[in-house]
Amino acid sequence: MILNKAVLHILDPLSEISVMSTACLNFVQPANGEFINKQLEKIEKDPDRKKAKFQELSPFRDIAQAYSESGKTEQDLVILSTSIAQYYYDKLRETDDPQPCDILVAEYTEKENLSVALMIFSHKTAFTHNVISASEGPETEIIKHKAILPSGTSKPDSYALVNLTDFSVVFFDKKKTRNGKSCYVLRDDILSVEAEASSREVVKAVDKAVKAVAEEFGANSTQALQKARNFIFESAAEGEYFELDDVSEVVFEDNLSMKNTLKEKLHETKLPKNVQVDRAYAERQATKHRIKTDTGIEISFPSEFTDSTEYMEFINNPDGTISIELKKIGKIENK
Repeated sequence: MILNKAVLHILDPLSEISVMSTACLNFVQPANGEFINKQLEKIEKDPDRKKAKFQELSPFRDIAQAYSESGKTEQDLVILSTSIAQYYYDKLRETDDPQPCDILVAEYTEKENLSVALMIFSHKTAFTHNVISASEGPETEIIKHKAILPSGTSKPDSYALVNLTDFSVVFFDKKKTRNGKSCYVLRDDILSVEAEASSREVVKAVDKAVKAVAEEFGANSTQALQKARNFIFESAAEGEYFELDDVSEVVFEDNLSMKNTLKEKLHETKLPKNVQVDRAYAERQATKHRIKTDTGIEISFPSEFTDSTEYMEFINNPDGTISIELKKIGKIENK
């Protein structure tokens, strides 16, 4: 990924003062490029991001297309970003609790494709030191700073990545309220897109349905969940969409009643017939399994252990409870 240029604007609907930058950030200052690159890396790994398509009358698509057909100079990016920032500011003021934020628009190249990133950062409050010049020498104090950007480990509050070749969109938007009702300013007012479910939403919905069916029929929910996650990972590894009905065929292949029940529950999730999950997220979910019992015990273990009784075994007791037997343990470490 090559970061080409970026512009940062400051929006403060509380004081009704906004600072619209007239120039791109200077990448001679290492912090500028370092911060943006870290944010793009976080977005790339974010399981909450959603693929989307612009609606026919999307104002953002028109602005992005105009930029793609321009000379794409620094001043062109300033004009693009200022237009977006002003429109976002106007819509932000209509929400019930408008908070100050920074809006960053960057142009970058990845795999020879030119893209534009839009990132929105709500101001954070943090404590820092301050030096005071006194007559007897410097003095220090602790002050509260109310306009701190997120650290490199945190993602933007909302963001969108727009490919300027095919105008495909990836985004995440934090919910706000307007007149007491939920709204998504970036998704609906700025981008105007139709979105797919995120990787996290797909896995969460499948997990919930599989667990419910397994428990309803008295089956081992841990093993059923692992079969579902393995199937999702195999599909993600090939970069393919998969049909929700196929999950039922894989997880409960030998039980027609359970298969049909799972299909019904998956249809109730309102997910589309074909879904896709990010490969890295699917792998994380498939390789490590964590369970918590109603007695407060938590166990984390490699997922392949659910397919064999060599190292651990789930035992269904006559009284309806479950015992977990851990085997071949040579050493225990307290953490």
